[in-house]
Amino acid sequence: MPDAPTLRRRRRLFGLLVLGTGGLGTLAMHDVLVSTGVGGLQVPLLVLFALLFTWIALAFWNALVGAVLLWLGRDPLTLGPVAPVPPLCAPHHTALVMPIRHEEAGFVGAGLAATLEDLVRSGDPEGFEAFVLSDSVDLRVLGEEAAVVAGLQQRFEGSIPVHYRCGREPGGRKAGNIAEFCRRWGGRYEALVVLDADSRMSGHTLRRLVAGLQAEPETGLIQTVPQPMGAQTLVARLQAFAAVVHGPLLATGQAFWQGDTANYWGHNAILRTRAFMACCGLPRLPGAAPWGGDILSHDFVEAALLRRGGWRVRLDTTAGGSFEQVPANLADYLRRERRWAQGNLQHLRLLTTPGLHPLSRLHFLLGAFGFAYAPLWAAMLILGFFSLTGAAGMGSTGHTPGAVPETALWLLAATLALLLGPKLIGLMLTRARYRAFGGGGRCLGSGVLEIILALLLAPVLMVFHTVFILQILAGSPVSWEAPCRADRPLDWHRCLRLGLPPALLGLGWLVLCLLTLPALALWTGPVWLGLMLAPILFRLSGQCGPPGLLLTPPEDAVTRPGCREGGNGPPLPDPLRPPPPESPGPMPVQALIATPGRLRRWAGTRVPGMRSHDDAG
Repeated sequence: MPDAPTLRRRRRLFGLLVLGTGGLGTLAMHDVLVSTGVGGLQVPLLVLFALLFTWIALAFWNALVGAVLLWLGRDPLTLGPVAPVPPLCAPHHTALVMPIRHEEAGFVGAGLAATLEDLVRSGDPEGFEAFVLSDSVDLRVLGEEAAVVAGLQQRFEGSIPVHYRCGREPGGRKAGNIAEFCRRWGGRYEALVVLDADSRMSGHTLRRLVAGLQAEPETGLIQTVPQPMGAQTLVARLQAFAAVVHGPLLATGQAFWQGDTANYWGHNAILRTRAFMACCGLPRLPGAAPWGGDILSHDFVEAALLRRGGWRVRLDTTAGGSFEQVPANLADYLRRERRWAQGNLQHLRLLTTPGLHPLSRLHFLLGAFGFAYAPLWAAMLILGFFSLTGAAGMGSTGHTPGAVPETALWLLAATLALLLGPKLIGLMLTRARYRAFGGGGRCLGSGVLEIILALLLAPVLMVFHTVFILQILAGSPVSWEAPCRADRPLDWHRCLRLGLPPALLGLGWLVLCLLTLPALALWTGPVWLGLMLAPILFRLSGQCGPPGLLLTPPEDAVTRPGCREGGNGPPLPDPLRPPPPESPGPMPVQALIATPGRLRRWAGTRVPGMRSHDDAG
């Protein structure tokens, strides 16, 4: 791990690249606005553009830095050659914890069994135990869970102990589930590996994570980079292809400048138990949901609290063998986004928490901006329309309506370079692995298809993210329900219900542009076209992906058996063995400051008629 002065220099350099790019783009936009005679709307347009252009510059420089390091074969932290995995230097006691709530029991059993089988197959599993931590309340589901865990206990008897806990006092959602486990059994284990119900990890990676904590006594958390598995539908294969081709660039770039203050993504990570228990007891935020109550995106907050406690948090970009499932259609994807939006906006209340590392506060801001960009983009489109039509009507400048300033063309080219650059660089870096993607032609064709679909989906996501922000500001919370894990197509009724409002918005925008400023219809073509195609995109998202395209390299053996199946046969009727003796320990609730003010008072008042859309419609 580089020392603090080295990390400060890296962060300053990276910040200079991002802010410098954003500043140059903003200056160019200023020239465009002046030449087109925008007038009174120039300042708000310029502010919106500066925020959005800097946002895409951040992703571009993340990817470019990551690409250079990957091309050179360098470790993003040390900048030296990637070091071999250190061996386990001492006996360990590590718990694999899988918190669940109303998941399909057979699916949970199949996933955990695949991870444990690989752990046994790849070497000595001594020191590992598995815990299924159930927050389910339905008696039928509880019975199925107990039967599946009993089968796992018999299956791995003599190699890996498997335990089951249910019936805890409600509260805290997933974070509360893990905290209750820590308070009861935390003293038994040096480390916890947190798995979601859809997580799978290889035995090699699990041992690598334990060895990493042993070799780095100042590290409290190591986060892996999960790869999507079992993708069959169009939207799942789209996510999987992007994650395999572009994801390593972005993750490596992040690790370069985040260093010892990386983030936690809530699963597929290892935690040092005593550090987690000492630093990460989460309170309920004052007030009602969505701004108060349980902290939904607990992972960001736990990483920030670990760093505040003096523990390092790092991102391991070279581990491999870490997998997760992705939503199988656009409706399920948006349902997850709605939950994340509420959790990430909650973080704005925690910006004044004392003692946080500046980078932890930046993580909070960037997480919130990942959804706040949408209303800003929408506002920029609307203000741009009024400014251009007003300038054309006034005719007070020498600019010809519909003409395009040369600076605008250069700015468009720069914007496209920032947006498409990471995708093109990722495709170039996969040249040595083209065969794993179905061949060079198929890989390039998949890249083109991914770009087209991303351009069409972007305005649809803008509309839904804007609606999510408005719902949260209006005080509409998200419910706590298990996500759908199965591949399922969307029927036309639901596609129209979800996609028709964006389609009408797109049609209205196109008609408005054609009636007032036809040139604007051409410039904003991807926006209205994507919106008008929204019902079709919803329908296609849950269908099987195109044959021969959006292929990814064969997945690890740990993901193959039953990666999306509902179960692995009927549960075994073996008696369920009780969990091990408790070894309790304290996990004090941490002091967090929730920012009061106008936003909180406004959020406490619901807008009549606005309902929660946690299922994206």
